[in-house]
Amino acid sequence: HREKRGGINTVVEELTDCIPDTQSPQKEYENRLLAEAINRFLRAQSGEKQAIFIRRYYATQPLSQIADALGISEAKVKVTLHRMREALRKELQEGELL
Repeated sequence: HREKRGGINTVVEELTDCIPDTQSPQKEYENRLLAEAINRFLRAQSGEKQAIFIRRYYATQPLSQIADALGISEAKVKVTLHRMREALRKELQEGELL
């Protein structure tokens, strides 16, 4: 039931297109570079965008809860996340991390 409500599996699935598979142990260095790139990306975003991204992908909050907490529409949350994923994917591709 939790997965149907947007649990962690849904959140991870949303990011799979812009974050490479990191299962093998020899990718530790690449993982660090990836984490640094994501942190740089987030620091370059507005406070609202940072809050949306962190609430969704770190706290795994449902879209409706994020919208309520920030006083914005659920549609805005959804569009913002989509655009941020696209921008993150582009940045990771340019940095050759994807």
